[in-house]
Amino acid sequence: FLDHLMWMRNSPKLLLSNALGLFHLLLLPVQDELIEMGRLGEHGDIFHLSLDELDTGMKDASFDMMKILEPRKATYTKALQAKECPILIDSRCRILKPDPITMYEGKELE
Repeated sequence: FLDHLMWMRNSPKLLLSNALGLFHLLLLPVQDELIEMGRLGEHGDIFHLSLDELDTGMKDASFDMMKILEPRKATYTKALQAKECPILIDSRCRILKPDPITMYEGKELE
């Protein structure tokens, strides 16, 4: 019974993950086409664009997608260089961390 109950609890997350995975697969051929046309620079660039920007870029050849990508990719590259990924971020965008461990089994750590 509990297995079924837990499946029901996780079902929306699993369905959303599957939908996002399919969406990812559908965007890959579009990305390849845009790279061949010189509109995108490399694989993965398409995921730095919003759907509205991608739609505009597909309809309007004068729309410079690379100009939009530049600052976003710089931010993304900087984030990749972070030493650790924040576990919890509050509503004020503050990164919350646990207090450092100072005691272990009744002994103070150095």
